[in-house]
Amino acid sequence: MNQLKVFISYRRSDTQHVAGRLGDRIGTRFTLFMDIDDIPPGVDFTTVVRRAIDESDVLLVLIGPHFLGVGIFEKPNCSDRLVGKNIVPVIGS
Repeated sequence: MNQLKVFISYRRSDTQHVAGRLGDRIGTRFTLFMDIDDIPPGVDFTTVVRRAIDESDVLLVLIGPHFLGVGIFEKPNCSDRLVGKNIVPVIGS
């Protein structure tokens, strides 16, 4: 497995199915972070997601009909976390 760390960002309301399929395909080739698989119950969601973003090499950002609005990318200091990251927008619905 390649050591490249990939974070998939998606909204459950409109791109969860795309995230699942994408994760199935690339998870066999890269180290993958997906919240549904990698955040244990009872752990602070935001803390884990921020750490995963910090540790990732590539962020795949799934863009669906409800992309804009409240999400991890609208949180304070999020733009600092994204400096120097490879961000790939992926259109899906």
